[in-house]
Amino acid sequence: MTVKVSKPAINVREELADLRKPTGVAGEAMLRAETPQEQFNLIGAGRRNWIINGSAQISQRGDYTSATSMSVNNYYIDRWKAYASGGTNTIQQVTSSQPSALAGSKSVKILSSSGGTIALGASQIIEDYQFFVGKELTVSGWMKSTNPNARFLVSDNSAWNAVGDAHSGSGSWEFITGTITLSSSATGLTLSPRIASSSAGAVSVSANDYIEFTGVQLELGKVATPFEHRSYGEELALCLRYYYRLYKTQAFQNIGSASMFDANNVYVTYQWPVVMRANPTVSLSSASDFNVTGNGADLAATGYSVGHASPFNVQINFNRSGLTNGYAYWVRMASGGADASKFLQADAEL
Repeated sequence: MTVKVSKPAINVREELADLRKPTGVAGEAMLRAETPQEQFNLIGAGRRNWIINGSAQISQRGDYTSATSMSVNNYYIDRWKAYASGGTNTIQQVTSSQPSALAGSKSVKILSSSGGTIALGASQIIEDYQFFVGKELTVSGWMKSTNPNARFLVSDNSAWNAVGDAHSGSGSWEFITGTITLSSSATGLTLSPRIASSSAGAVSVSANDYIEFTGVQLELGKVATPFEHRSYGEELALCLRYYYRLYKTQAFQNIGSASMFDANNVYVTYQWPVVMRANPTVSLSSASDFNVTGNGADLAATGYSVGHASPFNVQINFNRSGLTNGYAYWVRMASGGADASKFLQADAEL
């Protein structure tokens, strides 16, 4: 017996059209990615941003919420080294009026008080630059300026190159992004938001021209992904690898138990909160800001010297006559309430 089966006719063109789902810009980028690593970078899997303190949350060295006179190549806001090739300039950690896309962040503002033919901005040196050698990387961030020469620059230690377009100079926030391939012979990597020429040269700057930046990101790949927000605690821990400051926050603030050399000297071993990048340079605000305490005495130190300073800890020797052998002593910050001018600091910056 023959059985006949009938099936409705189909329109092949319509069926194929139904299979064409819109992919959008991101989907097209994923489809065109040549390697799994490139797809990994596109979707932002893992940690992306190699800039530390890109939203200017951390300022261990002091309160710079008001404009502060700055010196060339000094650090103020953590990990950002201020730069100016001339003129009189200020730096500030701005705590309000950031772009809406980065609500809750802060920003760095560098202003020329005098104007002139100068280059003006800040820079951050990337420690693990070898990871980028010969690869394409993307720079992005929010920038505000009154000068049309404000831009992002990248150095491989042999030359500076502009990345992305310059700011319009409108005085409004603009999102700036661009890509660059780091030379295969690069011996370093530095990112700089700066008022300068495309090769980092000096340009005409008027009095009160400024550059302000936040949400700065440096990542592998060809596309700028959204800014990677990190918690305050995590950002601080990253900064502590390069710089640490302990300052007086309360009336009685001990820094550690002391061991006696003799009746005139004690030493304290102080542990850093995180392992630092290298052996740091250690200094104190003043020896007299620290007291040697014990046996009923609370005596201001008359001098100090730094013994061995390692990435893990430091030994500090305090001088003070009139101590008694056989008694326990400790060192604390001098009497009084909170005082940021009394400090112990360790610097292991690049």
